[in-house]
Amino acid sequence: RKPSIKNGGRYFKASGSDYGTKRAVIAANKDKYSVSEMCRILDFPRSSYYYKEKKEETPSHSEKQMNSIEESVQKVFKDSRS
Repeated sequence: RKPSIKNGGRYFKASGSDYGTKRAVIAANKDKYSVSEMCRILDFPRSSYYYKEKKEETPSHSEKQMNSIEESVQKVFKDSRS
């Protein structure tokens, strides 16, 4: 179990921070504090944190397509140089 922020931990100011900043704070401290508790204190939806985390792990369809096209172009270029 992760240490409670209430028990000697630091509090983060929830107001005035944008979505990306709050998410970055949570990601940077997820090994030290509970994600649920940080989300509650920062008034940040826990589902949004996990959605973004999952989205970053799996490339989108367009990213996969772009990678495939890039690999094909590099192969054609390399073959043309031989």
